[in-house]
Amino acid sequence: MAEQGTSRSVSVNVLAALTTAQKLIAGVITVKNERELLENAAKEFAQLLRVDYTGMLMSQTDGSARVTGEYPLSAQLEGLIMSPDVRLISEKCVSGQIAMLENIADSGLLSQKAREAFSQAKLKALALLPMGDQNGRWIGAVMLGFIDELTLDINTVDTVSVLARQVGSLVLGVRQVERTGKQVSQLTTLLTLSQVLGGVENEQDLGYEVAKTIATVLPLTQFAMLRGDPHTQTLKLVARWASGGPQKIQPDQPVSLNVGQTLISLIGQTDELVDVPDFSAATPPLQGLLQMANHSGLAAPLRVGEDQVGVVVVESDDIFAYNEADKLVFSQLVAQMNVTLTRLNTSFVLMRSATSSNAVNTVSQQMQSETSAQGVLRGGTLATLHALNATRVSVRLGKPNADANGGNDTYADSNRNGTQKTRG
Repeated sequence: MAEQGTSRSVSVNVLAALTTAQKLIAGVITVKNERELLENAAKEFAQLLRVDYTGMLMSQTDGSARVTGEYPLSAQLEGLIMSPDVRLISEKCVSGQIAMLENIADSGLLSQKAREAFSQAKLKALALLPMGDQNGRWIGAVMLGFIDELTLDINTVDTVSVLARQVGSLVLGVRQVERTGKQVSQLTTLLTLSQVLGGVENEQDLGYEVAKTIATVLPLTQFAMLRGDPHTQTLKLVARWASGGPQKIQPDQPVSLNVGQTLISLIGQTDELVDVPDFSAATPPLQGLLQMANHSGLAAPLRVGEDQVGVVVVESDDIFAYNEADKLVFSQLVAQMNVTLTRLNTSFVLMRSATSSNAVNTVSQQMQSETSAQGVLRGGTLATLHALNATRVSVRLGKPNADANGGNDTYADSNRNGTQKTRG
């Protein structure tokens, strides 16, 4: 089969291959990110093999492959995407096989779009050398292009295959460094946020402060803090991040959201963190909050003690947008919000208790200054009205279950002008 054959011409000696390997390793120290590493590797392979084109075909989270890094840049294949069902991906790359395409124009391994792209780059033949895999998932492949015939001998293929796998190892190393740096940044931001949350005085400010920070902590298209029982279908929106900025919902202008068919509806099944990497793959398919065209997300209940009092949601318009590190950061963010909600709830209870205590003392003092039973009733009722800032306070003497004529009422009223009076 022609696509598996190897033309014989170009050869690479071991010394040249070792020199290239050393240059690739040394280059990792100075690169800023994965793309720069791949661009450097493409250039080194092109110079080592004297091929017409080198591109790095990298595996994507959705199973597709994308050209990320090429040499020379004039080929303009950078960004070319091959879907998971293209045979070159599903049959060769996924299984880690070397692929030789001696005639791109007639290759059944490529899609029509890919054949046209390579043709525009004036490439006739192609060789793909796998970079290896991580946890059973292919990393990428070094793609060598030829304007004329495919000119690689078997020994060269074996030698360059080792270099390709080394590039794969370097990619994993750079990714780990990037993940570590990202996590340090995320955790530092969360620490700063926790200090800010220690000073907020209400739930609206809590949600708004998180919304101001969330885009620097997690990749997202939308963030929302909602109040209410997560097991119900309608929740109140407290704060949101969307369209590049935070949004605070004013208490006097409440916004209620129907959360059915969103990832929040899954909280009722787990009562813990919900991770949906692909909304379309869920059963039934989910939609983004506020019907936004998002494709993956995280959600978790907000708690005060054992009670679930709300939900936090982050969504992205990319599938598989959140990795394990992101989920850990999200969980820590939710924990911080729960601590703040508990503090606010405790403060509210204490303030209510203090208010009640002050009201009791005020009423007691007023009643002690009265010298008659009628004065005690009238004065106590009016003092209660004032202490509780109520509209009406009633005191009934007699049997609790008696009808309207079976007891005597003493009550205090407050009219719209604030004038207070007692009757009875």
